[in-house]
Amino acid sequence: RWIDFDPYRAKGVYSIQTKRGCSHGCIYCTYPMIEGKSFRPRDPSDVADEIEQARDRLGDVTFEFVDSTFNDPEGHAEAICRELIRRKIDVRLRTMGINPRNASEELFELMVQAGFRQIDATPDSASPAVLRKIGKGFGLPAIQRMARLIRQFDLPTMWFFLFGGPGENESTFLETLSFIDTFINPLDLVFMSSGMRIYPNTPLHRIALREGSVHPGESLLYPPRFYAPRGISFERLDSLIVSATQERFNCVPAWQTSPSADMIAKAIEMRKNGYGDEPMFRTLLRVRKARMQADKM
Repeated sequence: RWIDFDPYRAKGVYSIQTKRGCSHGCIYCTYPMIEGKSFRPRDPSDVADEIEQARDRLGDVTFEFVDSTFNDPEGHAEAICRELIRRKIDVRLRTMGINPRNASEELFELMVQAGFRQIDATPDSASPAVLRKIGKGFGLPAIQRMARLIRQFDLPTMWFFLFGGPGENESTFLETLSFIDTFINPLDLVFMSSGMRIYPNTPLHRIALREGSVHPGESLLYPPRFYAPRGISFERLDSLIVSATQERFNCVPAWQTSPSADMIAKAIEMRKNGYGDEPMFRTLLRVRKARMQADKM
C-alpha cells in the first residue's frame, strides 16, 4: 500500500520472501553473511495473507518466491502450499532455487496444486567431485531424483550450471553434460556459464588466497575476480560451452540470455496460436529448435 506498483507491471511479477537466512555452505555464496547462517521462516499464514492482499490490490500478476532456496527448511514450503490450497487462492506462482536434498513427490504435488507454473533449479554442477568441492550439501543422486520429479510433474524449469569452480576439468564438464542429456526435459532451458566469482570472506576467497591466485588486501570489486580452476582454462571452458549449446537447442550460454527481437516476435505469434499457457522460455526454445533444424537442412 506504500508502493506504486505500476512501473513493475511490465515484468508482471510480485517478489515475495518466505524466510531470511541460509544454513548451507556453498563456497562462493554471500547469503549466510548477508542474511545470517540460520533460517528465520515466516509463518505460512502470513505469507498467504501477503499473496492474497497483493492479488486483490494488483490483479493479474505472477508471484515469485525469491528465497535463496524455496524448500528449506524441510517442511516449510509444503506448509505454505497447503495454506494457499486451503484458502483456494487462485494465483500463478514460480520460484527460484529448489534444494534437491529436500525435493520430494509430496512437495511437487503440493506446488502444482498451489499454482506453480515454473521453477528454477540451480545445482551448479552434476559432477560428484565438483559438488563436493563447492560445498553444495547434496550429491548427484539427489539431483537425478529432483530431475525425475520435475519431468513426472511436467513443471517447466530453468536450470543453471556454473562451471569453473575448484576441481573443474574437462571430464567433470562432460559429466554435467551427460546429466543434461539424460535427465533434463528438452523443453526446459539450461543456462551454462563459466567463472565462479570470488567474494570477500567466502570459503572460495580463502581457497584462492591459499592457492595464491589472489592476495590479502586485494580488491575483488574492480575488476571483479574469478576463481581459476587448475584443471582447465577459461578459454577451454567457454569453447566447451559454445560447442554444447550449438548442438542442443535448450542449452544457452549465459552471455546470450537476451533473445533477439525477431525471436520474441515469432514466439509471441506462436503464443497466440496454442502456446499461450506455457512460460515464455519454452516458446522461445521452440523457436530456437526450429531455427537450428532449418540451419542443418
